[in-house]
Amino acid sequence: LWSGLINAGGAGVMALTAPIWGVVADRHGRRMMLLRASFAGACTVGLMALATSPWQLLGLRLVEGALTGTVTAATVLVATTTPRARLGFALGMLQTAIFAGSSIGPLVGGLLADRIGPRPTFVVAGSLLAAAGVMTLLIVREKFVPTPRTTIDETEALSRWARIRRDAAPLFGPAVVTLIVALFAIRFAAMAVQPIVPLFVAALAPGAADPAALAGVVLGVLGVTSALSAVVLGRVGDRRGHRAILVACVAAAGLLYLPMALAGGPWQLAALQAAFGFAAGGMIPAANALVADLTP
Repeated sequence: LWSGLINAGGAGVMALTAPIWGVVADRHGRRMMLLRASFAGACTVGLMALATSPWQLLGLRLVEGALTGTVTAATVLVATTTPRARLGFALGMLQTAIFAGSSIGPLVGGLLADRIGPRPTFVVAGSLLAAAGVMTLLIVREKFVPTPRTTIDETEALSRWARIRRDAAPLFGPAVVTLIVALFAIRFAAMAVQPIVPLFVAALAPGAADPAALAGVVLGVLGVTSALSAVVLGRVGDRRGHRAILVACVAAAGLLYLPMALAGGPWQLAALQAAFGFAAGGMIPAANALVADLTP
């Protein structure tokens, strides 16, 4: 229950604040948002090492959700600086990096938790986020041109709510709304079971010597196969269309997800996670590419 609350709390706050940070990014630049997310994440994750109760962890997760969002910030930066003809490949490469980190992270985190304890593991994670922020600061450049503001005459001719409806109209067309729902379903399916995977693995392998490391392997193989498929299917989407890739991957992921409930051992679960990961790897880059294509 606590694991679910801590994971859901941060994500829930992030869902509320992400559009706000998106507006700020449109006005002041996307690189700045990536720097904000990286350094805020480094501080909040590092402070989790000092938590002495679940309530403190939950509070830090809520703050983290409000101030971070590195994946969204990086995705927007890539989507707005990449030629449209290469957008699927670029987003696939970015998703490959994200999935690769997702595959290695649980394994290394599980090993570190077993060897040095959870508190130093939070310090290591916070240090990695700080290193990512420094790399962004020193290496990444953005030629940001703010969107021209409405002229005074146009502003006076329209009421405040009329301007809001006019500016928001492209974002609420049937295609974009469908993609938002699809992305919600994809993330919901992935995150709904993540808090219970370690418990499920422990139930499938009672008495395992390193239960945290074993759970890390089961979670990590999904990231490995997702990382491989993201870049491959991203390139295919550039050539044949991202909609076809999204439909095929969503259908395959749905068919592969259900048998996980019937797994009789951790390695069966890991094999199903690996197959699911290949389908999952194509979904998010394809959906993001379609959103970028449909958005002014």
